[in-house]
Amino acid sequence: MLEEDMEVAIKMVVVGNGAVGKSSMIQRYCKGIFTKDYKKTIGVDFLERQIQYVPSALSLGSDL
Repeated sequence: MLEEDMEVAIKMVVVGNGAVGKSSMIQRYCKGIFTKDYKKTIGVDFLERQIQYVPSALSLGSDL
């Protein structure tokens, strides 16, 4: 496998007090949307965003 073809996965865990906007912040970054409707996250949620990093692509995942 060439170095240019390698895929790197980076995971990020967001922790903090309840009802402070962790899910909203990650949803805004990954999906580009913001909702004012509050829906409590139960357990774990996962979102992903593909980003381009010259010379390769990165995949940023977040566990909420």
